[in-house]
Amino acid sequence: MIMRTKEGQDRHDHGVLVVASEARQRGWTTVFADLPTYAKPPVIQSYVPDIYAHNGRAELIVEVETNDSIGTAHAIAQKMAFTRWQQESPTLRKFQVIVA
Repeated sequence: MIMRTKEGQDRHDHGVLVVASEARQRGWTTVFADLPTYAKPPVIQSYVPDIYAHNGRAELIVEVETNDSIGTAHAIAQKMAFTRWQQESPTLRKFQVIVA
C-alpha cells in the first residue's frame, strides 16, 4: 500500500479519472479504473492497476503515480510486474506510467 499525502492522493485520483476518460475518448471500448465510480480493474501479475482498458484486441495498463509515490518499493514492483505482462505480448499490450 502506498502512503500518499492527502494532496498527493487527490492528484492521483484526479489523474486516474482524467486518463480513464481520455482512454474512452481514444477508442478503448472497455475501461476499468481503481476509483469508486468505475468497475475495478482485474488483478494482473498480482497487482491491481490504476487503469485497465481493452478494445477487443489490444490491452492497456496505466499506472498514475505522484511525486510521493513514484520511487516507492510498491511502485517499482508494480512497474516490473506490468512490464513483464506487456512483454508477454508486446504488439497487443501497452503499459504506461504517468506522474500526476
